[in-house]
Amino acid sequence: DFQGVIEKVDYLNEMGINMVYFGPFHDFGGGIWGFNVDDIYAHEWKFGGTSKYIEMMKTLKNHNMKCMFDWVPGQVGSQNSPTAKKNPNFFQPEQFGHGTKQEYCEPRAFYLNNLLWNMSITDAVRFDNPKFWDNGLGPEHYEFSRALRKLTDRWDPQYYLFSEIPETVWDINQYTGSNGPM
Repeated sequence: DFQGVIEKVDYLNEMGINMVYFGPFHDFGGGIWGFNVDDIYAHEWKFGGTSKYIEMMKTLKNHNMKCMFDWVPGQVGSQNSPTAKKNPNFFQPEQFGHGTKQEYCEPRAFYLNNLLWNMSITDAVRFDNPKFWDNGLGPEHYEFSRALRKLTDRWDPQYYLFSEIPETVWDINQYTGSNGPM
């Protein structure tokens, strides 16, 4: 939990650790390991909630430690989740809960704005399942990944993006455009 991390920061520093990595810590809507987010702007209450998350992030920064987490912009736990209720036209039923309707610019903008919020207090993100953004929509189906890269380069060129690696260089360039790998 977030309080446990706060209590262990000195110990982590003594060991020489300078970055912590978290799996998904947003409000969890079921599925496996927290990847079906219910509210992308709230943090799981079992870990301490959003206010404790912010306290933990401040503590990490004050100890010169960086933070990376799993960011899950492709799906929500159910149509009854707070994120889906606030944005009912953004999601559709699919294999792992409710997936984003990728063909619309509004859901893309929603998630890019969420990433900006997270970038203000984290140093890196593992973009979970970029393949969810490939819905066979033709040449534009990688546009979200390219927009993600442009946004992070503009906002903070030192911000780190990680993700699953597609099979070939051609596949990588489809995601990132001419800028090379994420």
